[in-house]
Amino acid sequence: MVAATDTTMDDFSFLDVPRWYRDLPHQREALAWLWSRLGEDDRREFVRRWRAQQQSSGSRPALFTLAQLRALFPYAPRLEQFVDPLNEVLARYQITTHLRAAHFLGQVGHETGGLRWLEEIWGPTPAQRRYEGRQDLGNTQPGDGYRFRGRGLFQLTGRANYERFARAVGQPQIVDNPDLVATPYWAAHSAGWFWHVGNRTGRSLNALADRDDLRGITLVINGGLNGLEDRRLWTEKAKRVLKP
Repeated sequence: MVAATDTTMDDFSFLDVPRWYRDLPHQREALAWLWSRLGEDDRREFVRRWRAQQQSSGSRPALFTLAQLRALFPYAPRLEQFVDPLNEVLARYQITTHLRAAHFLGQVGHETGGLRWLEEIWGPTPAQRRYEGRQDLGNTQPGDGYRFRGRGLFQLTGRANYERFARAVGQPQIVDNPDLVATPYWAAHSAGWFWHVGNRTGRSLNALADRDDLRGITLVINGGLNGLEDRRLWTEKAKRVLKP
């Protein structure tokens, strides 16, 4: 007999599914099960209605398309899973001009190896070993250095930053399960939050992007100028791909 807590529908609305979808294994399994129960005609009708809503005159226009994302990051897997989260983040944080979007995605390109790595590659290197116990990162508990290693499109690092981000988005489970930041949705939103207010200046980087100040943006995101030339190449490529 299945427990009532497993089947109750009292607090469940199917219309909330897109809002809460985070690319977690149990969510993918549930949606795959539901999709498998639909007939071919029902699937086609769903896709038609879904795309009609996306393209309706009242909906927010996409800031970039899947084709543009593929042109920018040709070797990245799962690109289709990033289009909606990235468009949502760019709109939410007013990263809506050509220069702003190009600088944001240019930094993403460098930090993730062309959107291929959503989690810091761990050696550990000598620098990574020094994460452990770093007060400036809020790594106060044993194992925090590895547990709160870099994740997301801007490589969110350190317990303190994970806690700040979790509070900002109202999702305390991110601290308990930091791997969430390596999923497409939260990877994008962590970068948007950092760009907007989560960085060490507490101010949006849009003003620096408006001035085409790659050096200034890199200093805030990186804390130095590591990889400046690679960031420049990614940003210039983004400018070409996103050119109106």
